[in-house]
Amino acid sequence: LPQRIKPQYTIPTTSDISILLENANEKIRVPILLASQGGLRRSEICALTLSDFTDFGVNINKAAVLDVNKKVVVKTTKTIAGTRFVPLPQSVIVEAKEWKYFGCSPRTLSTWYDRLQQKVNIPKFSFHKLRHYFASELHAQGIPDQYIAEIGGWETVEMLQKIYQHTLRDKQEVMSDKIINIFNNNFENATRNATQ
Repeated sequence: LPQRIKPQYTIPTTSDISILLENANEKIRVPILLASQGGLRRSEICALTLSDFTDFGVNINKAAVLDVNKKVVVKTTKTIAGTRFVPLPQSVIVEAKEWKYFGCSPRTLSTWYDRLQQKVNIPKFSFHKLRHYFASELHAQGIPDQYIAEIGGWETVEMLQKIYQHTLRDKQEVMSDKIINIFNNNFENATRNATQ
C-alpha cells in the first residue's frame, strides 16, 4: 500500500487576518475578531447575544444549528467543554457590543466571509481556519495546551493537538532558525575539534 499522505492545512497568518480585518465590512469584522482572537466557532458566534459579553470576555453556552427541518435553532453547546468563558481583548469586546447582527444564521455569516475572501489577495481558507489560527498562535506563544483546550472548548488536549496545532507559515522560518541555533550551540566545540 502507498504511504499515507499527511493532509496539508492552510492556517492563516497574522498578516492574512490583518488584511481580512482591514477589508472587512461591519457585518463580518466582529465574527473574524471573535474566531481569530477568541477561538469561537461559527455556530457560537451566531447564537451570541449582547448579554453574553462581560468586561473581560464572552460566555459561550449555546450554538445556532440546523434542526431536522433545516431551520436554524439555538441549542446548548454540543459538549460540556463547549460551555466556557473566553477572555477577549478590550478592543474586541467594545466592537462586539456594538455589532448589529446578533442572531444571523451560520449560512449568512459564511456568505459574508466568502465575499470578503473573494475581495482580498491572500490564500483562501475557511472561516473555521481562524479558529485553527487561534489555537496554533497561542501554542506558538507558549500558552499551555490545557488552557488552550479549555478556552477553545475542546474536550481533550489530544483533540487540540491532533487537529488544531498546525505549523504557522509565518513562524516556520523563525522556528527553523531556532532549531539550527540550538544544535549549532550544543555542538559548537565538537564541530570545531573535528575540523582541526
